[in-house]
Amino acid sequence: MPCQAGRRPRSGIRSGAPVVRALLAAVTAAAVMVGAPDLVTGTVACPTQHGWLEACPPTIQRVAPPDTVPPPPPDTLPPDTLPPPVLPDTLPPVQPDEVAPDTVPPDTLPPEPPPSLPALVDPGPRGWATGVWEWSRADLLRLADLSLLHLLERIPGITAVRATAVNHPESSAVFGATAGAIRYEIDGFVLDPLTAPTFDPSRLPLVTLEHVRVERRVTGATVRIRTLSPVEVEPYSVIEAATGDYRTNLFRGTFMTSLLGGGLAVGFESLGSQLLPGPGASLQGASLKWTLAGEDSGIQFELRQADVSREGVGEPLDGLRRDWAVRARARFGPVTAEGYAGASSVEDEVAGLVLREGAPQGGVRLNTRLVAPVPVEAEASLRFRGHPRLPAQELETQAWAYPTYWLAVGTELIHGRWDGAPYTGRLAVQARAGPLLGASASIGLFTAQDLLPGDELGAVEGRWSRDGARLGLEYQRRRWLMGAAVVRASADVVPPFGLAFDIDGAAAAGGDANGLEALVALPTPWRPLRIEGWFVGMDVPDTWPYFPAQQWNLALVYHDLPLPTDNLELYGRAEHVFRGDMVVPQAEGLVPVGAYQATNLELTIRVMTVRAFVRWQNVFHQLFQEDLPGFARPGQHIIYGVKWEFWN
Repeated sequence: MPCQAGRRPRSGIRSGAPVVRALLAAVTAAAVMVGAPDLVTGTVACPTQHGWLEACPPTIQRVAPPDTVPPPPPDTLPPDTLPPPVLPDTLPPVQPDEVAPDTVPPDTLPPEPPPSLPALVDPGPRGWATGVWEWSRADLLRLADLSLLHLLERIPGITAVRATAVNHPESSAVFGATAGAIRYEIDGFVLDPLTAPTFDPSRLPLVTLEHVRVERRVTGATVRIRTLSPVEVEPYSVIEAATGDYRTNLFRGTFMTSLLGGGLAVGFESLGSQLLPGPGASLQGASLKWTLAGEDSGIQFELRQADVSREGVGEPLDGLRRDWAVRARARFGPVTAEGYAGASSVEDEVAGLVLREGAPQGGVRLNTRLVAPVPVEAEASLRFRGHPRLPAQELETQAWAYPTYWLAVGTELIHGRWDGAPYTGRLAVQARAGPLLGASASIGLFTAQDLLPGDELGAVEGRWSRDGARLGLEYQRRRWLMGAAVVRASADVVPPFGLAFDIDGAAAAGGDANGLEALVALPTPWRPLRIEGWFVGMDVPDTWPYFPAQQWNLALVYHDLPLPTDNLELYGRAEHVFRGDMVVPQAEGLVPVGAYQATNLELTIRVMTVRAFVRWQNVFHQLFQEDLPGFARPGQHIIYGVKWEFWN
């Protein structure tokens, strides 16, 4: 700011100005003499806290030296004035025990998770259009199911048949297909029925299940189960405990860890109930699985055992079933190969009579997924058995090709050769076109040939066949799903399941059944809430057992993870189920049973790794309903408990 003319500064400042100027001049001269950067001075008027100077002290501006100034030559640098340290000519020897230990910890790598076998590909697209339903480990923990039948009855076209509600003989029909129509396999090992023509799923503990895949066809179904293997560094455990009406008690425990260089998974299950007068029924199950694997290969041993005791349905039963298998699996490029050997054995005591059956089983399996030039998913299995009422050799293939992004074509074949008997098997051909603008179409053709159960010596009485076809349309857009399909099923003979509730029944005539199945999943304005339902209506002959004319399920489902951390999960389901009239084979012939309907509720709340659940069946306590003559289903049935996962 310029000094103001005509204003007189104070005399104290005026008298000191020459001194200040002299000091500044001396500093400038000294800086030039020592080689400091050039300084440019100037004089301006500036204020002070005491008034105004006539002329401000000279301002100093630093001017950088030009780049052209050369650096001093090396020989002009001053020598280092610090002398080197003086070391003694000799150093005393260091004793080994005098060496100080290294206090820095060595680099440690985190422990690796237990190895697992190379994964296998499940061929074919999933969904209602291709008849494939899947439940992951998280889904199984969310549901309060006590047996596999609780999963199967959620699928359209599958009719659940049970003497009571818990732990008693049970089975299911697929569009009227009965004995042997549903195949169960665990990790590729088929659970063959030995003392009956049909496998009873109530004798299979659900402990250590990781994944369940159901492939439903018009002529039958295949339930593929994958069990748990350790995949984490820390030991993993899960405890399931529940109780409820009719003295129902459930306990399941699973533990997985590393052992002997491999991964170990063990489980135990105890399920008991008393729905009928008398001692009731109980199931004690255990499983063990040990895996030793490298990067692309490994071996595995698996053992499952179930001890069941029940009364009230047929003769009292005290039975033990054991299945074991040893498998080796390796990956060779895009192909994963497996070879296995094992056996199944059953020892049942029925009314003082002991029935013992055993069957070895072995085979090989090839699995692949190719991506060029046409993507293909395929699996082929060849099994060998040693039981007169089972096929001696059985070839099973399944392949799906994807020529374009909107087309999938698949085929499935099961061909069984028997010793001294005709062949049996199943064949399915399916295609799916879409989705295009959310719409897709599907078609399937199916046929099956099975043997009727023989006598106790294993004699084959005959062969029965069934055929089916399905043509469907589906629309899926965002959260909307709607589908309808025309279904045709036919069978020449329909045998009973051969379980305790219809062991005396005779084979009945089948016929042709035509109808419709539909599926919907609709969102609501409240995003966590949706509507789900399915319907199956068929024109069924009066002589076709276990085949109701109508079935439907309508549910309101709530599922939400309200917290950003996903540490809270809420799942609820309110459903109404209906199964129409049907006939059941008994010793006196075909006996009709009335319709069954019930309203069921499910609720699961998960907080971090703890789940509290409740399952309330037949909420309105409708009595005098039955699936089988003389075995009334119970009224309302409540079971509640917790599932707790924890590590280390």
